[in-house]
Amino acid sequence: MKVLHSKFLFFSLLFIVSCSDTTAEEKKTNNTKIASNVSPISSISSEVKQNQYKPKFIKADELLKKINNNENIYIFDVRNDLSYKEGHIKGAKSLPLPLTADMVKDIPKNSEIVTYCGCPHHLSSIAAEQLENLGYRNVRVLDEGYWYWKDKNYPLEVSQDFQSKIAYLKISGKVLKDNKPLSNVDLYIKHNKSGQLEAVKTKNDGSYTIDFHIYNYNKNDLFNFYLGNLSNPVQVFSTDKEINNNIDIIVK
Repeated sequence: MKVLHSKFLFFSLLFIVSCSDTTAEEKKTNNTKIASNVSPISSISSEVKQNQYKPKFIKADELLKKINNNENIYIFDVRNDLSYKEGHIKGAKSLPLPLTADMVKDIPKNSEIVTYCGCPHHLSSIAAEQLENLGYRNVRVLDEGYWYWKDKNYPLEVSQDFQSKIAYLKISGKVLKDNKPLSNVDLYIKHNKSGQLEAVKTKNDGSYTIDFHIYNYNKNDLFNFYLGNLSNPVQVFSTDKEINNNIDIIVK
């Protein structure tokens, strides 16, 4: 266990597995362990706000019907630009986090909106909350996320110029402060090289699990963890394929 001397987040990185762009079932059978090496970052605030927002979901089959019926709906891919260019739901527009009012200034407030990500739906839930805070009330989140949509061979728009190798990461652990779990807190993980981002909300016991599909991942790439927002990273780590360490960081 590692204890940081500033006010930090507790992360336990159980394992990261690498695989090719296959179906979900194939990913389960091609796991290769990758190690983690964690470095602290100083001057992080200890103020952590719980997120009680509950999004409204839409199932993939229902969204597919809306697309096939040419309904007037805005579909927003809230992953980063690289992920969007690699492939996105047919008709979707890129709207990466964090959102600003200027990014959606031309979207009428009464529009029907669907957000989606790949984790499968927490990053898109954060986007939905931000849209509602900007005055949009008819916002739903794709429940199963992008990778379910892709595995079902539902309509995609894919750039032939951006077909990159995909790595699959599964990260889990707990978040604690003063030996107590931090529940309902937004956690983010960012691939520094590409800017790809995923997120999850901690459970009542402080536990979390993040599934991360990463384009152009290489051994010892750097990642950042963020707590609550994307203003400051709480931890940096790199990975390799030889060691699998559990890293415990406690918030003081």
